[in-house]
Amino acid sequence: TTKDVWIAALNARTISLGAKIAKKMSESEGRQIRLTELEKHGWNVYGKLGTAYSYKYDFSKCEGCKAAYQDAFGKLGFDKFFDSEQLRQLNAIRNLLVHKAGIVDEKFLRQSKLTNLKIGDELSLMPQDVSDYCLTAINILCDIFKIVDQWLRENPEP
Repeated sequence: TTKDVWIAALNARTISLGAKIAKKMSESEGRQIRLTELEKHGWNVYGKLGTAYSYKYDFSKCEGCKAAYQDAFGKLGFDKFFDSEQLRQLNAIRNLLVHKAGIVDEKFLRQSKLTNLKIGDELSLMPQDVSDYCLTAINILCDIFKIVDQWLRENPEP
């Protein structure tokens, strides 16, 4: 998932990425590492800052993923993924299935921009729909992974 890639990148680059996130967090009120996170890691967060800070971002929403990646990597082109209509539609469908048992509400219609449904309908996905959405998610994640991988290769830890 995008969360796993983000965590792995920060854990791999404690000094460059992890410290950047730590600084960003310290500038925001109430954005420090939880004491329980420090204790869980034996008070040594070197190589674990991604794990320690991941709870600060809501990776279940496009906006949360976008914020996490921008805070860590700056402007590397992640916006195009997290702002894409395909991913936003997929996220809306996920949320509808998880939180509303697939029953269409106004929020879903607004977020998904699907025009063939009305409030109260039950979302029905055909196997091809599921396949298409999965392929979209996989392609986006692979593209994100490639950018992160390239950044890690170009920015070795000192």
